[in-house]
Amino acid sequence: MIYAQKPVLVTPPSETPVSLAEAKAHLRVDHSAEDSTIGIYLNAAVSSLDGFSGVLGRAMVTQVWRQDSVRFPSGVMRLPLPDVSAVSVAYTDQTGAEQTLSALKYHVLNDAIGSLLVLAENEVWPNTDEIPSAVRVTLTCGYGGASDVPWELKAAILLDVGASYQDRELSMDRAIQNPAYNAAVSKYRKVGIS
Repeated sequence: MIYAQKPVLVTPPSETPVSLAEAKAHLRVDHSAEDSTIGIYLNAAVSSLDGFSGVLGRAMVTQVWRQDSVRFPSGVMRLPLPDVSAVSVAYTDQTGAEQTLSALKYHVLNDAIGSLLVLAENEVWPNTDEIPSAVRVTLTCGYGGASDVPWELKAAILLDVGASYQDRELSMDRAIQNPAYNAAVSKYRKVGIS
C-alpha cells in the first residue's frame, strides 16, 4: 500500500477556460461595473469543476500538480489526475540524498480511469528513505489552453455563472440541478468521481 498525500497545485493555469469577456457576453452585460462580481462567479464555477478536488477530478487548462508519497508502489503508480503530458519523479534515497529518477526508467500510460506511471521493462523502483514525502511526482496535466477545453465544459461554466448572476441569493447548488449542466459535465468526469 502507498501512503500518498493529497496532491497539491504547484502552478495554476494561466487562464480560465472561459474568459471574463465570454462570461459577460453570455450574461449580456456590456458595462464594467459588475466585472468584479462576475469574475468571482466565474472563478467559483471553474474551481467547482477543476483540479483534484473539483467535480471533474481533472485539470481543464494545463497546470502542474505534485503528489507526495511515503514510498514507491510495488507495481504501477496511479497518478492523481488524468490527461498527463509531462512527469518528473524525485525521491529521497535511503542515505537521505535527493535524487531524480531518470525519465528513461518510466513512462506514462492512459487508461479508462486516468493516467499511470509505469516502469520501463526490467526496471525497479528505487528504495527510499522512511520519511512522509520520500517520493515526489510532479505532473503537468490538462487539455492545453482555454481554446482546447471541450465546449461542453465551457457551456457548463457559463450555465453556472448565469445561475449565480441571476439568482445571487440562492444556494450554491443551483447550476448542478440543471439537467443541461449535468449532461455537459458528466461525460468528462474522471471515472470513479460521482
